Amino acid sequence: MHRIPRRVVVTGVGIVSPLGCGNVSIWDKIIGGSSGVGALPPSASVEQAGVHVAATVPHGDLLDEFDERRIFGRIVSKEQSKFIQYANYASDIALQHAGNPLVSATYDATRAGVAIASGIGSLDEITGAAKTLDQSYRKLSPYFIPKILVNLAAGQVSVRHKLQGPCHSAVTACAAGAHSVGDASNFIKLGYADLMLAGRFTWVITTIR
Repeated sequence: MHRIPRRVVVTGVGIVSPLGCGNVSIWDKIIGGSSGVGALPPSASVEQAGVHVAATVPHGDLLDEFDERRIFGRIVSKEQSKFIQYANYASDIALQHAGNPLVSATYDATRAGVAIASGIGSLDEITGAAKTLDQSYRKLSPYFIPKILVNLAAGQVSVRHKLQGPCHSAVTACAAGAHSVGDASNFIKLGYADLMLAGRFTWVITTIR
C-alpha cells in the first residue's frame, strides 16, 4: 500500500542578518526599504583591501543586535567561529518564534534534528590560520578545524538544544538554503523526525571596481 507522506509546516523563523537579529523587526526594515550595507570602520586591513563598505551583522547591546556574552553567557569565540554562533542564535530565535516546542509534553529529543547548510565555513578563520602558519604551526589553534567545518553549525545547534535526531549539512553553494529546507522537510515526511531546525549560512563577497 502506498504510504501518504506526512504534512510539513514551518512553525518558527529565526534570522541573524545585516539588518539585525529577529524576524518581525527585520521584515519591517525590508518593507521600509532599509539596507544592511554600511561603511566599515577605518583600519589598515580595510585600506589594504580597498573595500570600504560591507553588509555585516550588527553587534551591540540592543535586542536586535548580536551580543555574544548575552546570548551564550560568556565569550565563546575561542571555540566557535562567527557562522556557528550566528546559527546558534538563529536557532534560539526560531524556537522562541515557534512557541518553544522543546518543552512540549509530547516532545521527543530523538525525533528532533537539524539541517543547516552552507557553501563554505568561516573564511576569517581560514585566512587567519594561513597567516599564523607563515609564523609557526605551533601557534595554530587546536580549534581551527572545528571552527571551519560546515557541518559544525548543525552539530553545535544540535548540542545546544540537545537534539538527538538527524544532523544534516548540505554543501551546495547558493542552493544550500533550498536543500536544507527540502531535506529537513523530507526527514519529517518520511518519518525520520517530527521536528527539524533548518537553515543556511551565507558568505557573499563582491569586488566592485
